[in-house]
This record gives sequence, C-alpha cells and structure tokens, in this order.
Amino acid sequence: MVITEAKCEQGPAPVCTLERVLRLEQANLNSFPAYKNHFDGGWITRLTPQNPSRRINSLNFYEPSDNKNIEARLMQSRARFANHSIPFHIRWTPLMPKDVEPLALQLCPQRLGETIVLERTIWALGEPDLPASYTLERCQLADFILAFKEIGGTRDAVVQPHALKSLEVALSAVPAQLLCLKASDSNGRTAAVLLGVIDDDCLGIFDVATAPWARRQGLARALVIEVQRLGAEAGAQTAWLQAVTVNTPAQDLYSSLGYKEAYRYHYLKPK
Repeated sequence: MVITEAKCEQGPAPVCTLERVLRLEQANLNSFPAYKNHFDGGWITRLTPQNPSRRINSLNFYEPSDNKNIEARLMQSRARFANHSIPFHIRWTPLMPKDVEPLALQLCPQRLGETIVLERTIWALGEPDLPASYTLERCQLADFILAFKEIGGTRDAVVQPHALKSLEVALSAVPAQLLCLKASDSNGRTAAVLLGVIDDDCLGIFDVATAPWARRQGLARALVIEVQRLGAEAGAQTAWLQAVTVNTPAQDLYSSLGYKEAYRYHYLKPK
C-alpha cells in the first residue's frame, strides 16, 4: 500500500473513560464469539463466514498504544478476510490507535454503521408492564432462534438460514450466561424477543426485535425491564446495549429507561 495523505475523520470522544470503553468492548467480545479470531497484540481480526454481522467480521482494536508496523498489519488482516471470502471491514472505536486512523481511512474510506453504546446501572425498574393477553417467558437458545426467525429478526439478512445457523453456533459458544426472552400473544404467536448475556458484572442486551404487527405496544420496554431484573438477580451491576444512530425510536426507548451514551463506534470499508 502506498502511503499518502489521508483525511482523518475521527469519531467523537467517548463520554466515559477509555478503561470503561475497554471493559464494554471486552464484554462485547465475550458475548458474541467469532468463528475464527486472529490475535495480533492489541489487534483482533474476527471472522465468521456465512454470518452477515460486521461485529464478528471486522478488524478490532483493544490497545490505543499498539501502533507498530501499521501498514504491514493492515494488509495482513485484509488478506485474512480475502482468504475467507469475507468483505473487509475495520471497526473504529475510541480504542483505535491514532496513528492507525489515516492508513485505515486510506484503505477503507467508506464509513457506515454509526452506533451508540449506552449503559446504566442495573437497579430494578419495576415489574414489566405487559399489555393484556400477552405473556413473557424465558426460553432455551433453540427456541429463541426459532422465535427470532418467526418475527423477522432485526433485519432480513440475519434471518436467512445460513445466518441463523451461524448465530446459533456463535451463541452456543458463549462462555457467559444467556438470558433468552420472548413475549407471546394469547394465540401463542411470538410478538417480541430479546437476548441478554451476563459477562460477570455486565449485562449485554442484544437482538431486541418486535414483530411488525405487535409494535408500539410496549413489548420491547417490558422485555428490557425483565432482562434487567434477571441480570440483577445473577449479580450483574451494569446493563449495556447498542443502537444505530438512525434508529431514533430505539434511542428514545432506551433514554426513557435511563440509558446514557458511553461511546460510539462505526465501520470502515473499501469503496
């Protein structure tokens, strides 16, 4: 790669400390294992063929001072993606070494997937306020995968057969405790789902999805409240989650539940 001048479009500074960013990034790493990981100092290339999630198909950084041999390491990481026929993505977080940014932007100038990481203390929010005729239950992983598919997931790509299989394999490998929840109507139809992962003191909340016909009834709110209760019982101290910046309804919901921004991240990819 020929090094030229590159405009450095850094993301916003984190609201929390870098130590807190690292803890939440570690929780994220533990909550969704990639199929293959290549560890290179504070750089980790995460690869999961057949899964569309960029979170487990990206180059990630966990040590802001690890800035040696940047050009060679970027090219080596890109080659690993090519060897697995996976599009190359670099994940920017406040932990990316500053000297890496210009070369990362030169190699991958397209920015996408702007995401806010939010957190709050896990103290109880009260009882879930479910609409009449709905029930909420904890289920096994296999049942969660079926329910996630039934309501269409969070987007079409994640409920394709190969993606669902990859998701189940990844979640089966999670070393932490899973909290799989679903809400159903009086006819037994799945209306909403949520996945919680307890990583020691942190409860991560993922895949909050509601069937199109059941939206705007407070089901997502009820699921978040319930998973926080279960997480608190299991000893977690903090609940955290992620919301893409374009999803303002989700941000409004989480804000109303007391979640505050910790930091932001985005992805970089070649044009």
